[in-house]
Order: sequence, then C-alpha cells, then structure tokens
Amino acid sequence: MLHTLITEAKEFAASHVKDISRSPTKTKTSAPDDTKPVCTFFLEGKCRFGDNCFNRHPRTDATSKVARGVSEIKLQDRESPEESRESERKGKKKPPMRTALDVINRIQWDEDLPSKNFVIGYLDRFTGVQERPFDDFTWGDLSDAEIDDLAIPQHRIQYFKYHDEKVWDKNERLDNVFGSTGSDVTIHDVLQRYKKEDESLTVQEKEEGVQAVEEGPQEDEENSSDDDDVVATQTVTTPWKGQRLQKLKDANKNTPRKSKQTSFDRPNFFVAVRITDPDILSVAKEFQTCIFARSPVLDAALAPVEKLHVTLCTLRLGSQTELDAARRVLRDLKRETARLLPPTLVLKFRGVETFNNRVLFAAPEDNPSFRALAARVTSRLRDAGLNMAGSHDDYTPHLTLLNLSRSLCKEMVACGALSAEGVDPALYDRFAAREFGAQAVEELHLCPMGSTRHDGFYQCAASVALFEEN
Repeated sequence: MLHTLITEAKEFAASHVKDISRSPTKTKTSAPDDTKPVCTFFLEGKCRFGDNCFNRHPRTDATSKVARGVSEIKLQDRESPEESRESERKGKKKPPMRTALDVINRIQWDEDLPSKNFVIGYLDRFTGVQERPFDDFTWGDLSDAEIDDLAIPQHRIQYFKYHDEKVWDKNERLDNVFGSTGSDVTIHDVLQRYKKEDESLTVQEKEEGVQAVEEGPQEDEENSSDDDDVVATQTVTTPWKGQRLQKLKDANKNTPRKSKQTSFDRPNFFVAVRITDPDILSVAKEFQTCIFARSPVLDAALAPVEKLHVTLCTLRLGSQTELDAARRVLRDLKRETARLLPPTLVLKFRGVETFNNRVLFAAPEDNPSFRALAARVTSRLRDAGLNMAGSHDDYTPHLTLLNLSRSLCKEMVACGALSAEGVDPALYDRFAAREFGAQAVEELHLCPMGSTRHDGFYQCAASVALFEEN
C-alpha cells in the first residue's frame, strides 16, 4: 500500500510540472504595459536604461528610425579634437585675449616701453569713460592705496593708448601689445612705426619746430612775473611733442639764432598752499560764472576751481636726486614752524586785482607771517643747491582766478574778441571789494606744473602738514 501511494505521488508531480511548463509566465520581456507613459528620452534617442527603463519604449519602425536618426545627427555634430583645432584656425572660434593685467605688467617691466607715453581709458561710474596717463595710477593692492592715490579695479579699464593710438581695447577685442587676437601686430611694431614717422620729418616740419622752440621761451620770459603763465605753457606740450621738438633742436643746433631763455631757466615745480575753504571756492565759482556770462570768450582763461592755490615759490628739478632733496627740505622745515609761525596762520582774501589786465586774482590781506614762511621756504631750497627758477625777491602772494596768456591775448585782440588793453575791469566790478573768505595755512604741497590728479588738483610730489604733531 505504501508503494502504491509513492507511485501516485510521483505521477502527480510529473503531470503538474508539465502543466507549469506549458502555461505562459510573465517576465521582463513580456508584452509592455500600455498604461505606462512613453519614455521621452527614448524618442530623442537619449535613454540610457534600455529595456530596464520603467517607462514604455514603443517598438515601431517609425520611432526606431527617429531615435536612430537623432543619435546619428548628434554624433555627426560632435567634432573631433583635430576638427576643433582646424575650425579655430579658420576663425570659427575666437582666440583667448590677453588681459589688462598682462598689459600693465608688460608696461611696468619691459624697459623698451616708456610708461609716460601710455594713456589708460577707464570707466568712471559717474562721468563715463575717462583718460589718464599710465603713470598717474597706483598699481599696488587696492587696499594699500592712500586717499590721494589714483587706483582703479582692473575690470574698469577699457583700453590702452600709445600716444594717440589704441593698442589694446577690451570691447573691440584689439590687442596690438601681444597680438593675442590674431592681429599679428605687437607693441614693438607700433614703436618702430612711430620711430620711422619721427625720422621722416620733412625740412618744412623741422623749420616749424625750430620756430616753435624759439617762440616758446620768449613767452616765458615775458610772463616770468607769474608762475601760472608757465603752468599754462606746460599743459599744452605733451611728452611726445616735447621729444620731437628736442630732436629738432639737436638737429639744428648749429643754426644761428638769438639768445633766448633756456629750459634750465624755466620752472617745472612749485610749492603752494591749496585753497580748500568752502566760502572762497563758492565766491570763486560765482566770479567765474559772472565772467563767462559777460564775456564767454574768456572761458578758456578761467582757472579750474579744483586747482586754486597760492604759490610760495617756483623751482626747477631735473632729476630724482633733486626731487628727493626738495622733499627733505620741506620735511625739515616742518620742525621750524613752531617758532616761525603763529599758532594759527590764516590768509584772508578780499577784492579782485590784476596784473597788466591779463591775470585776475583774489588779493590776500598783507600777512607778515606768511611772507616770512615763503621767504624761508625759498631760502632753504636755494641753500640745498636747487635751481629756484621763476622765484623773485619781489614776491606778491595772489590767488589766480583768470590767467590770459600773452599768446591767447594776441589772438583775441587780432580777431576783435578783446581790446588791446586786456580784460575790461567792468566785467568784474562787482567783485572789486568782495569778501572771498579765509584760508588756514596748514599744509604745503610740492607739485609738478601741468599735472592733474583724480580730484582735479595738481599731483603732489610731497605734502607737509605744518602743525601736525609727530
């Protein structure tokens, strides 16, 4: 009986296994579920899961062709490294451009590039694009810049100029310094071209240059009574023009000419007190507005309010050694101010006076202490062996408001814009006895003529606070 039960069990198990093998089973390869969404990545030919994707992959000829077509197009669009380099050579891709910092470093460390001939155009947030000489800027860390330093972030630099020619421009992708943008022009090519242009001056240009050199000192000799006239002459001569005129002088040094004042006799620095009193500045602006309203042609002769100052003396410094000597004199003079000057030294200005109806100035009240200070500064600088060109014994303190140079005066007289007597006193009669204000003499500045810094005043080679405690 037991044997019978075992036999029947084996037969039942065998028949059950056959039924299971004949019945269909659900697998991952079974017919897809139509309720699942269609895989959008599969339609684009980008699904990376294949048959294991949870979404539906429709297996129709149309979708397969679309997927294969998209994949083939994307593979065709991909460039090999060789093709990428070839397209870059053909101009399809822009080559990387050297940065403003690279140009700055090149100008600073390349001995063949005179930094004084470079100009920077930078973006000011209030006044737009401004231009300043390269040497006016401080290129150290911005956090180390002093209050009088001109320092800007490098991203504000728009372009660099060599004289009047742009050699690097961010917006135009111009790089004639390194030639990184494919121009095949470098800064040495620009220098060579300028050199050839300078050497190719015609005989007529030489004669005109010599005439300009001869006439320049004559005006300075006539205007030697006022240092501001010399300042005006300095501002119209760029370093490039000065180099060309010097070469013309050397080329024609054997030509006989009249004895004139040499450059050694012309001052290029001055010591002054800057005008910062708000009342004086306000009245000075009112004065200039009145002059411009009554005679607009005199606008070019008006002194910028930001540069108003009272000059103590002028001098000529021809080297760094002489400049350092002048700085030492001013520093040493600070120790003497305690016994030279009163506790407070103030200049009071009242009324407008004139030099030969060409220079109008606010006249300070006579102050013996200030005169003694000016005489002491002049004496100490002269004792240091410095050339006190332009300084005279008959010192007249004055605050220049309008400076009409002799050449400009002649032009205006010739065209009938000005009378031969100069500026008409009726133009400023309302200021004849006007109170301007009082300026405290607290600091002396040693400034190069013709310079300008970011706040409108002259560049300061040295500044000495007279009453500041050490």
